[in-house]
Amino acid sequence: MGTDVAALDPRELNVGHLMTLSLVARYGSFTRAADALGISQPSVSQQIRELERVCDVPLVLLRGRTLVVTPLGERLAQAGHRIILERERAWRAVGEHRSGRAGRILVGASMTTGAYVLPARIAEFLRRYPDVAVDVRIGNTADIAQMVVDDLVDFGVVEGVLDRAELRVEAFAIDRMCCITRPGRRHASSQALTPLDVAQEALLVREDGSATREVVLKALADRGFAFERVMMFGTIEAIKAAVREGLGIAWLSCEAVKMELDAGVLERLDFVDGFTIERPLSTIRRRDTAPTPAADALMRMIGA
Repeated sequence: MGTDVAALDPRELNVGHLMTLSLVARYGSFTRAADALGISQPSVSQQIRELERVCDVPLVLLRGRTLVVTPLGERLAQAGHRIILERERAWRAVGEHRSGRAGRILVGASMTTGAYVLPARIAEFLRRYPDVAVDVRIGNTADIAQMVVDDLVDFGVVEGVLDRAELRVEAFAIDRMCCITRPGRRHASSQALTPLDVAQEALLVREDGSATREVVLKALADRGFAFERVMMFGTIEAIKAAVREGLGIAWLSCEAVKMELDAGVLERLDFVDGFTIERPLSTIRRRDTAPTPAADALMRMIGA
């Protein structure tokens, strides 16, 4: 006895022995503690003796047939009980992580999918998995693809065709695009138009790196459309505002302009031969990295 306190090393205090002591204190019996742990009674006795050796004081006394835990033994038993509780909480966290019920997800989304596709799906996901935190990073498709490659987000949700060897691309829907104009423009009528009918218009498009821009320009070039000028804007909302002001016409996701078309603040132009522009909506992730269970659950919900 009489060990120098300064010489004590907390690492000598075996947490497993503390947990065993907590069961001995709870049941008042080495035998019942052994049954709860699924080990032999001598193993329990040995662990308590080892703990007493480290503490250099008795922790459990036998008075007649009654087992008595000393004051220090009670304090250490309480510590052991807290360790058991924390272990159980940690194991539940592991189970929740594996099942996708907990964790944090970083999603990269292009401007169209981030504003008009993801919100409803994330809301439904969080109703099912309220303990999962979801953060969304917005950028154009090229930016989101690079974020996924650089492992800055768990996965991305983008529109358009994307061909990068590092990425696994899985299309889950087709997005139809609408040609929009300001109400009352001379072309806004029930009559289907030809490319020549809009040749004098300005075409309003997104910035370089936008999948919307690439899809629109390719589809229009393939059908022989030519415009007096092309104006570039950085966001979908900026394009819609410019169209409302009469600066030109634009092709945007029908989902992105649905409210404005319904409200009559924008009008739709239709073309001969049923000309439409469509592009895929896809989830993207690195080929060499498996998603976390939570991220996988969200991707499956988005793709449903």
